[in-house]
Amino acid sequence: GCILNTLGLSASVGGLVEASTDFAYGNELAPHTAASAPTASPNNWQTSGNATYPSASSNFPYTFAHARLLWGGTNYTTNAVAQIQEVSIDFATNSELIYALNSHHAVSAVRKIFDITGRFRAIKRDSSKVQHLIDQITQSAYSETIDNTDSAVKLEILFSRQNTSGAPQQDFIKIEGYGLTPTEYSTGMEPAELVTEEVPWRIKFAKVTAMTSETTAAATIGV
Repeated sequence: GCILNTLGLSASVGGLVEASTDFAYGNELAPHTAASAPTASPNNWQTSGNATYPSASSNFPYTFAHARLLWGGTNYTTNAVAQIQEVSIDFATNSELIYALNSHHAVSAVRKIFDITGRFRAIKRDSSKVQHLIDQITQSAYSETIDNTDSAVKLEILFSRQNTSGAPQQDFIKIEGYGLTPTEYSTGMEPAELVTEEVPWRIKFAKVTAMTSETTAAATIGV
């Protein structure tokens, strides 16, 4: 009876790429043990003694040095957010367990609104991000989303083992966002500190592609 409420990925300078989840369950059985025959290991997994684990390529730890963000398009030269300090993305199902009289176990679950949100903090270099926010309220250049389109990728978060030439190479996780809109904008100045800008955002739907030396998987998710 378990439901997954949120899944988040984040990266910041000096740290690993971290994943977090929030889940709830509504049915708990009495403690017990069960024995079963071992199953065959997946292809290309390694075995040492009694331990089985993924090979080096699928067990590779991504760090901040393997992360990058594209904003407004998919051109690695013109759309990359330079000198980025933090980036995160969160998928939220906003689910709730449903209970009924005469039982303390959940009987079902309901999903409300599926949200895909995130934020980034980077060195402030121009006014383009705040202009995207202003475009949502001006009459002369009104744009509900960036470039007023849901059919093209306007945000891309990439975790890649090697991307020196721009496009992802070898093992990577790529999240492509459609229907991008910034929801807030903040910046500030302090003595002896960098001038940064922080932009929370929301997208309508996303395509997630994960590739390792063993397998490739892609999924499209959204509202």
